[in-house]
Amino acid sequence: MPRLVEPSPRLTFVVHLDGMREIHDYVCDYPGLWDVAVDAIKTARARGFRVTTNTTIFKETEIDDVIEMMRYLTDEVGIDGMLVAPATSTRRSTRRWTMTRAEHEEKFRTLRVAVRKHGYRWLATPIYQDFLTGERKLSCAPWGSITRNPYGWKGPCYLLTDGIFPTYEALLEGMDWDSYGPGNDPRCEHCGIHSGFEPSSAFESSKSLKETVRSAAWTLTG
Repeated sequence: MPRLVEPSPRLTFVVHLDGMREIHDYVCDYPGLWDVAVDAIKTARARGFRVTTNTTIFKETEIDDVIEMMRYLTDEVGIDGMLVAPATSTRRSTRRWTMTRAEHEEKFRTLRVAVRKHGYRWLATPIYQDFLTGERKLSCAPWGSITRNPYGWKGPCYLLTDGIFPTYEALLEGMDWDSYGPGNDPRCEHCGIHSGFEPSSAFESSKSLKETVRSAAWTLTG
């Protein structure tokens, strides 16, 4: 990590971590990678940087392993927060790794119980948590978290490529956004990725004073 970079509340390092050592190294097919990732987190934290993790839950993931990872990062490392979301695939060849909506809702219900019991800093808004656990429905808002790569602005999301556009305005005007999301496109049927549904959660929270207060309280108290 370059020493020229100074810690700032506006700078966050996000480290990919899909569980404890055995699971993470298996998912990444890279023995020893967990140790590299955890050492990097500890080094960054020791230098005063804000660090969070990004975890993907797959079909074969044992949810107790993810909960143990959250405990370890919270109690022994001092992590600033943890993103956790279900794996999503739009290709038949990789769908054996991913879950149906019912399957991921079951795992996230167990996760949410542990988070509430132990106070783990799960970086997911209350409405998004409701969605992941099957307590409410949300439409997808892929335009809320846009991907830009060397080829241009990618639509509709980073998982699907139905168009590449030269400008942001061309992307917004060139995609039929209502054609995507659960119930509209078979590729989206079991998706629960935060890039599409956290923006929807933000819009939902603005429709109700109760939900606005609930989201604000989560933001302030975590």
